[in-house]
Amino acid sequence: MRKIVDGLLLFAAALLAGLLIVPPAGAQQLNPRETAILLVDFQNEFAAENGNLYPILKEELKRKNVLQNAISLIKAARERGVLIVHTTAGYSPGYAEIDQNNPGLFHKIVVARNAFVAGSPGAELWEPLRPGPKDTDIVLKGRSAMSGFIGTDLNYVLRTKGIKNLGIGGFVTNICVEQTGRDAYDLGFNNYFLTDIMAAKNAEDQAFTEKNNFTYVGRVTTWHEFMQMVTLTQ
Repeated sequence: MRKIVDGLLLFAAALLAGLLIVPPAGAQQLNPRETAILLVDFQNEFAAENGNLYPILKEELKRKNVLQNAISLIKAARERGVLIVHTTAGYSPGYAEIDQNNPGLFHKIVVARNAFVAGSPGAELWEPLRPGPKDTDIVLKGRSAMSGFIGTDLNYVLRTKGIKNLGIGGFVTNICVEQTGRDAYDLGFNNYFLTDIMAAKNAEDQAFTEKNNFTYVGRVTTWHEFMQMVTLTQ
């Protein structure tokens, strides 16, 4: 009888250990070598307090702790060897590359705020995220389009690096981040929208985009949950 009891206890212990190791039902595993962090326009104009567009996002940045979350994400990604790609906005002085008579608000806001002029402090990457000499981040040239794929080498870089999965964050949630995600989806990438690493101008815009738009072209998650999925694969 004692042997039977001991055997049952050992079996129960082994079963419990297995349950602790196996990921929860539905958990995904992402190969780090096929995964990248894609940050959209994480530049001084949006993230620095003296940025020309910072006032638009200020409240949401603070409410969601976006900036500190971004620092934590990038630190974790660099430590684990996950590729980080920065797609940036940039315009020539005078904004010669855009049609300022276009009725759309996107470029009108940029021009009105004198934002993202190439070579200006506002167009630089936000200082806490800038790669150091030993970091392998890829920083793409400034673009004038909403999507990070238009007018840049983003698709080429991701393909040559063998990337399939994208953890996407940046600014603004329902403008350049969403447009970049839509194009990524059409190009066959698997999108994971890191909603605590992005901001819209208000909570309502953020919530609407998460519920009604992001879910059509990817998965809504947080930076911590995303990195957990990445590290499940050895």
